[in-house]
Amino acid sequence: MAARNWLFPLLALLLSACGVAPSDPATDAATSVDALAAAPVDAVPTDAPRDVPRDVDPTVTRGAAVYRAWCAHCHGARGAGSGDGPDLRREVPATTDDDIRRALREGGRMMPVVPIDDDQRADVFAYLRATFGSYQGR
Repeated sequence: MAARNWLFPLLALLLSACGVAPSDPATDAATSVDALAAAPVDAVPTDAPRDVPRDVDPTVTRGAAVYRAWCAHCHGARGAGSGDGPDLRREVPATTDDDIRRALREGGRMMPVVPIDDDQRADVFAYLRATFGSYQGR
C-alpha cells in the first residue's frame, strides 16, 4: 500500500512532462484551469519566444502562462513546433484571427480541444499575436 502512495504522483509527473494529463477521479480539468487562473499575472515563462516585459498588457502575460501550461509541449516553448505541433512562427502570421480563435476553441487537424475557459483562450490569442505577429495573408 505504501508503494501506491508515491506511484501516482510519479506517474503524474512523468505524464505531465510528456504533455499528457493523468486521469484522476478526485480531480478534473476545472481544477487545473482554476489553479492556472490563480497564477500571478506576471508569470512569464523564462524560455518564452521573446522577452515579455513586465509592463506589457496583462492579457499577453497571462496568455504566456496558459501557453506554457497547455501548448508548449506540442508547439515548443519558442513556438518552433515539434513532431506533434506546427511551427507557430509561420502559422500564426499566416492565419486569420477567426481561424486562430476557432482552433483555440474547437481544436484542429491534430490539435485536441484544450480545457481552458473563454478568458484564457482570449489571453492565449493575445499572446500568440503579440509574440508571432499579425495576419499577413497567404
